[in-house]
Amino acid sequence: MNGIGTVISLRPGEAEVEVKRESACGMMHEGGCGECHGCDSALREIRTFMTDPIGVKIGDRVEFFSPSRNILLLSVLVFAVPLLLMIAVYFIASSFLIEAWSVVVSLGAAVLWFILLKIIDKPLGAYAKCEILRVVYCAENMDND
Repeated sequence: MNGIGTVISLRPGEAEVEVKRESACGMMHEGGCGECHGCDSALREIRTFMTDPIGVKIGDRVEFFSPSRNILLLSVLVFAVPLLLMIAVYFIASSFLIEAWSVVVSLGAAVLWFILLKIIDKPLGAYAKCEILRVVYCAENMDND
């Protein structure tokens, strides 16, 4: 999936890019964001670091590539795996413990999963890193306008 964003800061080999969303649901509403009343207008901008193979400058508008398949896999790791883990641990624990303790143990398993995700966060983040493809509009051109 490709997108457009503005470079707001730089570090070696990477650029922090701010991407503005039209709406949280990804739809273009005639009345603007908030028409469906499901959007949170405070969440209209996303900032993320992306690989910068072309050497962009602060203020440049850039096109980037986001690996959808990798992001989908990470979403499964964050949302589906803990749910399935909780269900499996609950049924296993319920054969040994009373129901209340089975619930506590299954919640503990989910917490442990999230702790593991936090530990391996950096390698997983690198797996789904976006890459800047090209400069759409140079910051230098904006100064001259």
